Amino acid sequence: MKTFDDLLQQLKQEDEVTILEILNITPEDLVDNLETYIFDKQEIIWNCYNEIAEELDWEEVAYKS
Repeated sequence: MKTFDDLLQQLKQEDEVTILEILNITPEDLVDNLETYIFDKQEIIWNCYNEIAEELDWEEVAYKS
């Protein structure tokens, strides 16, 4: 008989996108459930967004804001 731990171990073998698809997780669900983790990593996350903004044309960034 398979256990919940077996299921967790099997999911750990999957790539991130497959796990999100299997669990039918939306970006909103993901952010809500990882809020504490995101808070702790916010400097790194802001840096990623700043790098993306620098790579884009200013008009594109203003349009998406």
